[in-house]
Amino acid sequence: MRLLCLFGHKWNGCKCERCFQKRDEQHDWDLCRGICKSCYKKTIEQHDWHGCTCSRCNKTRNEQHDWHGYKCSRCGKKHDIKDINDLSLLIDIAKSTVNDYTYGREAVKKINDQLALLDIAESAKCSLVCNEAIKHLTDQSLLLKIAKEHNSSLSRGRAISRLADKAVIASIMQNSEDIHNRRDAEERLTDLARIETANCTQGEHAWKYMGYHESDFGYSGGDYECLVCGKKDRRYDNPSF
Repeated sequence: MRLLCLFGHKWNGCKCERCFQKRDEQHDWDLCRGICKSCYKKTIEQHDWHGCTCSRCNKTRNEQHDWHGYKCSRCGKKHDIKDINDLSLLIDIAKSTVNDYTYGREAVKKINDQLALLDIAESAKCSLVCNEAIKHLTDQSLLLKIAKEHNSSLSRGRAISRLADKAVIASIMQNSEDIHNRRDAEERLTDLARIETANCTQGEHAWKYMGYHESDFGYSGGDYECLVCGKKDRRYDNPSF
């Protein structure tokens, strides 16, 4: 304590301006942090909650959300996909997703309605979600519609890779104006030929190259998957087909 304070402190809130002695009164509380901004004494956090969001510091809590569809309009939190069963809501998620493509793809995985999947494949904003919808389509007429009419060459190729009618695929290979889709059709015919001759129980798989792989040890090669049984293999030399 300084001599000037022997006869009285010069208090500014909870702290003396001259000797910096503290007192437990007139604190300058930061209520959201639960601390005095002058002496750093701690207290219980006291937020001004408006639903799930504090109006002062914008901290959020997982309660009292303002749900609009699948998203809270206040904090942006989304419903967990596993808790959503409404078909129209799942379609809306899949079609509107842009950056959070994982969320959109998980929504697609819960949809079995073929026309709904077609709708997503044709109008989803995210190409990855679009391709996930094509992956889950089984109706050959709808796959053919995408293969012929979709505005994305990549999506047309995805649909071609799921067609089963050799005559239809051969027609695409001969008549498509897109060279990439002609190659997609040719590759699909090759895949179907492998499937017909495969005997997985005897170890004769219909291997298809799925992508490039590089190990942590500097080796490079490819990832393969059997078109019949789904068995996966990773190898560092090309298989003999």
